[in-house]
Amino acid sequence: MSSRRPLCSPCVLCVRVRQDLVVDTTGAGVLIDEALNRSEVMQNLQYLTDVIGPRLTGSSAARRANDWTLERFMAYGLEAHLEPWKFGGTWTRDRCGRA
Repeated sequence: MSSRRPLCSPCVLCVRVRQDLVVDTTGAGVLIDEALNRSEVMQNLQYLTDVIGPRLTGSSAARRANDWTLERFMAYGLEAHLEPWKFGGTWTRDRCGRA
């Protein structure tokens, strides 16, 4: 005598939930105005690249850039601090050229 078992297949139940998504955009105009009219990004980039210059990991220039960035963040009213981080060694950049 053979016992018959009903064939079961997994059922997938799809439910569509209606959401009335409301996005608060009141601050977007302030952010856009700040970015377009009072941004300091180019001055900050110029200082990092032209004054501090290349910043190899572990170099004194990297430390100057970290300290300068911390000062800028604090001047912007942000709470910031530097995290200690050990790297295997320091790097220096020498001039290359033909002898």
